[in-house]
Amino acid sequence: MTGHILSDDTRAKLKQVSTASIATALYKRGLRNQFIQGVVPVAPKDENMVGPAFTLRYIPAREDRNPITVFRDPDHPQRVAIETCPAGHVLVMDGRKDARAATAGSILITRLALRGAAGVVTDAGMRDAEGIGKLDMPAYFAKASAPTNLTLHEALDIDVPIVRRQNIWLRSGLRLAESGPRLGVDVMRRACGAASADVRWSFV
Repeated sequence: MTGHILSDDTRAKLKQVSTASIATALYKRGLRNQFIQGVVPVAPKDENMVGPAFTLRYIPAREDRNPITVFRDPDHPQRVAIETCPAGHVLVMDGRKDARAATAGSILITRLALRGAAGVVTDAGMRDAEGIGKLDMPAYFAKASAPTNLTLHEALDIDVPIVRRQNIWLRSGLRLAESGPRLGVDVMRRACGAASADVRWSFV
């Protein structure tokens, strides 16, 4: 973790900006690959999703390492990620774009929401999508997928650079963009029409 704090003022400003405006501002700075493709909202929400990224990385599961009994371990990385994702952050799960199995379901995502997360994003599947969609917290996925994560995914690393840690995520309508701390002043000026000195931006 970088220790960078996203202020309430900057968060509020970013909630008023579309991802199209952010993408154009970043393009003018030579950054062309910050738009996240292939994910959709589990259910539409009225407010933009904005927050620093907190990550969970999955690798391909191996049958001898991923019996259902691993869920009894309170130190299982998936459980730890849910319990340690800071309030106001977006949990970003790397499922290698393999949506044949879920990366989480409604029980864990509800817990994440109750702990104050700003949202959750996965490039793979989620189970119990209807329940997740009813939460106030925004959620993005590739598609609904009933099989447990253990079928194909082994949770391994928490808060490592699948995207840069502390990158700022912005959701607007059906669009999702990702950015983070070094270019924030200029991007905020261009996209928001307001100077903000506490967001910096960095990229994978």
